Amino acid sequence: MQIDRSYQGRKRSIELFLITDHVDEIRSKFSNIFIEDHGGKTKKIINWTHNEFELNDGLNRKDRYYMDMLKNVSILYDPQGILLKYSKNVNHYEQ
Repeated sequence: MQIDRSYQGRKRSIELFLITDHVDEIRSKFSNIFIEDHGGKTKKIINWTHNEFELNDGLNRKDRYYMDMLKNVSILYDPQGILLKYSKNVNHYEQ
């Protein structure tokens, strides 16, 4: 495995797109968290937290924020398949 050292460490944040019924709890507990990477550089964790209603509503209104989020998402954990369902159909919402 090779590591692209030209990219390593340039990004100052880690962005997570979360779909949960516990929006307020996640926002209050996990906003503005900072961690240190393996090189000792500080990274900010940014959580974009919404529930399924907000996601569906945003897509139905053709809101660029939600469409762009789904186009750029890499799904790490989705036990209910919510992100998978919407990300597969994101192009449908643009029409």
